[in-house]
Amino acid sequence: MNCSGNFGLVGLGKMGKNHLRILSTIRNISNIFVYDTNKNTAASLEKNDFVFLVNSLEELSNKVDTVIISSPTSTHFELLEFFIGKVKNIFVEKPLCEDSIQAEKIVELCKRKNTSLSVGFIERFNPVIEPLKRMFKQPCINADFFRTDKVSSRIKDVDVIADLMIHDIDLALYLNGDVVSTNGYGTIINNQIAFACATLAHENGSYSRLMASKLTEKKMRYIDVTFEDKFVNCNLLNKNLLIHRQTTSTEKTDKEYVISASSEQVHLLPSEPLYDQLTTLVIKKSTLSSKIANEIEAYQAQKIGDEIRNEIFLKSATHSSLSSINVLQKQLSKGFKIQKNLNKPRKISYA
Repeated sequence: MNCSGNFGLVGLGKMGKNHLRILSTIRNISNIFVYDTNKNTAASLEKNDFVFLVNSLEELSNKVDTVIISSPTSTHFELLEFFIGKVKNIFVEKPLCEDSIQAEKIVELCKRKNTSLSVGFIERFNPVIEPLKRMFKQPCINADFFRTDKVSSRIKDVDVIADLMIHDIDLALYLNGDVVSTNGYGTIINNQIAFACATLAHENGSYSRLMASKLTEKKMRYIDVTFEDKFVNCNLLNKNLLIHRQTTSTEKTDKEYVISASSEQVHLLPSEPLYDQLTTLVIKKSTLSSKIANEIEAYQAQKIGDEIRNEIFLKSATHSSLSSINVLQKQLSKGFKIQKNLNKPRKISYA
């Protein structure tokens, strides 16, 4: 399947402008039609021969083969409901929707309307991930995911799980397979989870430990993986991948022995993950298209995120936090299913 032709873009925030910048460089795209509810933002768009403003979603859907949704998370469900069945291919930034209940409805709608939906888990296109994934052909003992950022002035409608941790939930599934149980704890500030930790038990017997924080001024992105014969350290920001191997253990006396170890740095070609993601979407290279998350994978990640969130709220409510009780009540009023036995093994799947 090829997504070349006319593209639509909904949302001209920071991420939307990045999408537009890259789309404008891809030769397979004929025209780009842009829609934003903020007329001032739309009016400031630099005009050229192949980028056009439209006045409505209906006008956009009639002109394009593929649409990219880069608007706030709170708008995703309504926009997806509108475009599914009208536009052949849809790409939406992560997370898929506000919660897994909405996400499941979108999965069902895509199946019913036979619509292709891709979700923007951009870290899959970080150059360290492909060589790391190859290493997971052998059993992994444990993987640690560490992601911090300061409070974002542009992202206020989602908590740290939906903003940051969702990337690592997706990577844990992408690298290490299905999850059978979750456990989480965190800190709620101003009625939002600002710090979260979680442990995921995988069906293959290994574990992933995730930490995400908006309380740290320093921006960090790390993955540390323990295999039986090596320890792998990945810096997703610097795009570095180091492999540490224990090679020999030599006994010198009855009380002393020497361990010999080696370290290897994997040299990676420089790349821009968003460019790689969008060109893969447009060209649909068979060897790379599986790197783009689909709606079912996004739903699976979001379901795990909801379970972690629910457990954090429940634990906070148990400690008589008035703010967390209020937030928990809001979650319940939105239709969240609060699971009280999150350690019960279960496999996430969608037929």
